[in-house]
Amino acid sequence: MITLHVDDEIKPDATIQDVEAAVRGLDGARRTLILIELPSGQTLTVGGGPDRFVAEVAESDTMRWATIDPTQGNDPIDLVVGGQLVDYPARVCVTKQTVLDALDGPTNFSLKQLSLTASVWEAEDRALKRGDDPPPCPRCHRRGFYAPRFAPPCRRYRACKFCGFWQSMGRPPHKIIRYECIRPDHRYADWKEPQEWWMCPFCGARYSPADAVPWPVHNRAHPWHEAPRSGTQRRYIDYWLSKGVRTAPLFGIP
Repeated sequence: MITLHVDDEIKPDATIQDVEAAVRGLDGARRTLILIELPSGQTLTVGGGPDRFVAEVAESDTMRWATIDPTQGNDPIDLVVGGQLVDYPARVCVTKQTVLDALDGPTNFSLKQLSLTASVWEAEDRALKRGDDPPPCPRCHRRGFYAPRFAPPCRRYRACKFCGFWQSMGRPPHKIIRYECIRPDHRYADWKEPQEWWMCPFCGARYSPADAVPWPVHNRAHPWHEAPRSGTQRRYIDYWLSKGVRTAPLFGIP
């Protein structure tokens, strides 16, 4: 059963046709916000119109993803959402078709708008290589920790080491766990699949999945909260060097 919220109106037992009509009806003036809710707890929130929209998929209170257009920058775009005029970065303002593509039948949502294609990965990679500012994570929106990444020999993926957003080419986001070894002479972290053990390369200590630690986004005491929330690649590089990192991370993004 789908529950459809359109501004202040609620329609229980909505059909997929009702949802599509509601999306098409967002005009940026009279109707500016809808919420599609499933019995599973998944939600898709869409605001704006008539040409550009912001959309967010929520799996739970802590797992949320914003739709993005990686070909756009961060110049502000004015959208009326929920009756309020808000400035959004251009990269989170997507087309009506992108929103409609997020619907995958009457009882489920897909994350097709978040599927990692070669064109998306290459656009984000080119932006960083030409010196653009580090982009925000699609899930936690924190800058300085999210980037398109490459692992030899040919694996391309994107990841945020602040919240744990992880996505391989052609796949939806998937769970990754975080390990951290803290000793008087070192502090080292690594990231593994949920079933994998880890050994610290500095001291040889072994860790099982039961030893996984929260991602920094969920640990307010973690020192990464001190990192800049925005800025140029140079600013992030200078920050990490000031913290004693011997070799600055590529693009200033660990």
